[in-house]
Amino acid sequence: MQIFQQLLNKLNKLSPKDQVDFINSFRKEKIKEIAEITGRDLIVYVANFKKSAPQLGITNSITWEDKTLFSDLISSFSKKEVDVFIHSPGGSAEATESLVSLLRENFDNIRFMIPNMAKSAATMMALSGNEILMDDRSELGPIDPQIQINGNFVPAQTMIDGFEEAKKIIKDKGPEILPAYMPLLNKYDLHILQICNNARKLSEELATEWVRLGKPTHKRFSALFGEVDDKPKFSNAYDFFLKHKAFKKSTMSKREYSKWEKPRTL
Repeated sequence: MQIFQQLLNKLNKLSPKDQVDFINSFRKEKIKEIAEITGRDLIVYVANFKKSAPQLGITNSITWEDKTLFSDLISSFSKKEVDVFIHSPGGSAEATESLVSLLRENFDNIRFMIPNMAKSAATMMALSGNEILMDDRSELGPIDPQIQINGNFVPAQTMIDGFEEAKKIIKDKGPEILPAYMPLLNKYDLHILQICNNARKLSEELATEWVRLGKPTHKRFSALFGEVDDKPKFSNAYDFFLKHKAFKKSTMSKREYSKWEKPRTL
């Protein structure tokens, strides 16, 4: 059934004001339906990938401001099991740590629903759960923590790769090639590189610990990345998501995820 097309057809018949009212009503209705089906409290954390204006205080990334909204929602819940419906490009590793800590302090079982995309720090957040629900439209991505520069979020690993590539080329071709890289070096000095490395290290520590907190027990997962109490091997789970080359592309589908799955229901 073409649910999205049916929704568009209905919207096109309404006035702009009625469209807003209909969308708000439709969204609340679906949120209520999901909670009724699962019997669990539900947090909907959805970002608009197309709109982001950090200079105006509008961002689609995970930031510290999100903690207040999470806290307000959680304060109205009474159950110890929660679902997090997430669609996000990622964001700050530190802010993600704060949200995961908040969830862990208040719930015994956390299940993430990924209807479309959970990338970067959002992948980290999903890996902290006890279960992840995905279908053929769902995507996880490599963990690439973001840092904020001049109000904009920039992937830390991309910055690191850029510096490393420039370093390699300058070493191979000599100082005469240096002028070509001066604009980059002038724009992002070495302290930015250190911030990126720190963000990467923090993400490694957080993701490894969060996967352990989720207590993965699936045999395939254990065979690939080691048992829960085997920390040296278990860190490979993080390495897999951190290293972009391991992905060979920027997404991981349900089928690919199932090769090393955590316990989940599909």
